[in-house]
Amino acid sequence: MLATVPALAEIKADDGVSPTVAVVIDAKAPELEQYAAKELCSYLETLFGIRTSPAEKISADADTIILVGSPTTNAVVAKALGSEVWPKLTDQGLVLKRVSLDGKPALIVGGGSPKATLWAVYELVERWGVRYLLHGDVLPDDAGEFRLPEKDVTIEPLLPVRQWRVVNAFLCGPESWGMADYRPVLDQLAKLRFNRLLVNIWTYQPFLHL
Repeated sequence: MLATVPALAEIKADDGVSPTVAVVIDAKAPELEQYAAKELCSYLETLFGIRTSPAEKISADADTIILVGSPTTNAVVAKALGSEVWPKLTDQGLVLKRVSLDGKPALIVGGGSPKATLWAVYELVERWGVRYLLHGDVLPDDAGEFRLPEKDVTIEPLLPVRQWRVVNAFLCGPESWGMADYRPVLDQLAKLRFNRLLVNIWTYQPFLHL
């Protein structure tokens, strides 16, 4: 079936028209999946100039569809899968899966848990050329035409615990940071798929809220 659905970049390369992309989440999607969908929309605009917002229904003028979530968190994902089997995943496993929905090319961006779905979004964005550093993103000079991955991807981490140490013991380092300093780093750590923080504190430090 997928062979009969041309890639979106091929559809739009000839006429020069920016594609219309529907990013679909469930009405009862977990908060983290809602955030994942918003992140995806933000990157679509940054990289390809595609302005879209998470929606519960597919707009009639959509050229392609991105479904955020899993069959248990997004009913449209279950519909798109049809008789196909959802991969067996741990709570850290992620999926990028090409499907066809209502005759249009579609991509399922999901995982074995809401956090894995967020990681799946960042995996997709990385495949569009973005690289994540602790202080921010490195964007490609030219992301090219909007495109879906050519192959399905299922990823499980080799290391279930991916930990980053914070605070440390030197004034010149993050010991002197406030939450405003930490927040951007924590956002980047999520993109890098860290899943644990080691808060290294000492008795002389005045962190009354920890």
